[in-house]
Amino acid sequence: MHVQARFFRTNAERVRTLANADWAVVVLGGRAPDDALTAPRALCPTAWRPCAVALQRQLADITGDAHVQPARFASNTQHHYALGAPLRSSHRPGALVALGSEAPRTWSVDDHDLLQLARDLVEAVLAYPAIFATLPAAVTALSADALLAGLTDAQRADVENVVDLLERFRRQSWVQDQWKAVGRDAARAKVARWVAAGEPVRLVLPAFPMKSPPCADKVLGPLPDTGEVLALLTLDGFARKVERVYAPGCRVLIVSDGRVFNDFFGIADDTVTEYTHALRRLAPVGGHLQFIGLDELFASMTHAGKRHGVVALGARDLPAVTAKLASDVHFRNVYVAFKRLLMRDLGEPRPLAALHAKQMMVRNDCYSDLVRLLFPNHLRLSIHDHSGADKIGVYLIGRCMITPWHGVALRHRDKSWSILRKHIVEAAGLPRRDLLDPDNEDRYADPELTAQMCALAHQGGLTSLPYFQE
Repeated sequence: MHVQARFFRTNAERVRTLANADWAVVVLGGRAPDDALTAPRALCPTAWRPCAVALQRQLADITGDAHVQPARFASNTQHHYALGAPLRSSHRPGALVALGSEAPRTWSVDDHDLLQLARDLVEAVLAYPAIFATLPAAVTALSADALLAGLTDAQRADVENVVDLLERFRRQSWVQDQWKAVGRDAARAKVARWVAAGEPVRLVLPAFPMKSPPCADKVLGPLPDTGEVLALLTLDGFARKVERVYAPGCRVLIVSDGRVFNDFFGIADDTVTEYTHALRRLAPVGGHLQFIGLDELFASMTHAGKRHGVVALGARDLPAVTAKLASDVHFRNVYVAFKRLLMRDLGEPRPLAALHAKQMMVRNDCYSDLVRLLFPNHLRLSIHDHSGADKIGVYLIGRCMITPWHGVALRHRDKSWSILRKHIVEAAGLPRRDLLDPDNEDRYADPELTAQMCALAHQGGLTSLPYFQE
């Protein structure tokens, strides 16, 4: 089977070709806004849902086959990502038409893998419309300046109020902070699109992978506990603050990334699954938090195939990561954090940890690109230190840099919370307590927060909420 590489300038030309093809890879994200078979803008896969529905109707009419089935394809050109929703007809075996492909070539095993990945992504968009929220083409087509100029005074006030909340919520970078120079304007432009559409402001955060391995002696066990409950309440609390100043509210999408990295730490895929499911059961009611991960994005793949797929779509390698480490200080800081984890948690020697950390950065960068591709209009949050130019660093608990999956919850004398390594608090002789224990008098020190935490624990089926007391 061969690929015909052609660029179709008109919808009529494309329809004629589709009628004579066994396989048709219809690129979503094409640049022709008047093309009925493509999304209106490049890098706008949130338009896939109405596009895919239209595709299924139109190609059934074109092929005369009411049972046209989606196949799989993906392409990564030098100019932009383009994912396709191929449709197969039973009438004409033989040729494959790849719209937007660079050159004719032989169909390869890798192409089949990419087809499977792309089909899964398109099917995920169709299956989770509330997560893959769309913006009207009239909003996405405008430049940031034109969009802001067209807002009413009330809408401008809404935008500024939300951006002010983001500024107070963000974690200021300790090196090369660019929030004032670049980040605030970039955030304002994204918030303005949601406000112009009258939709909830959307944020996306890759996080909550899995607990640290037992050998690290940093956590109490493999499942979410008090730290995760506090972190979810932090994110939910921010969304509720936005809702108080902007009526349509806010949605925070948590993109689970444990499946991306767990093999480096010797953590079983089943353990990641259990952690992820338990975490989602703890989500506060109200719908402010949403969840998705590789299990939903690449549903037909094996777990190893999902990890391979992230890199296959991202097209990164070690030389590319090495070059980026030399030029991007925030990227390098994440690499250093990975390397330290591997050395401290697993006892890997420095050279091996350095190699594995670079391999993790390959996946990290590819996964970051995938998130950007799938959610181009979301404001991107991060648990890591970033400049604020395109990613907004945040703390999940107080001003603590340690995340719940790397430690245990510690309650201070002033009722504030933080996260510390388990072996540290145990070495300090701090007492371990349980918020669900009715005999624990400390649980009444902050009754409102305790009530929220206990409610989530019961909702999620937790039998205890362990923490250490200063």
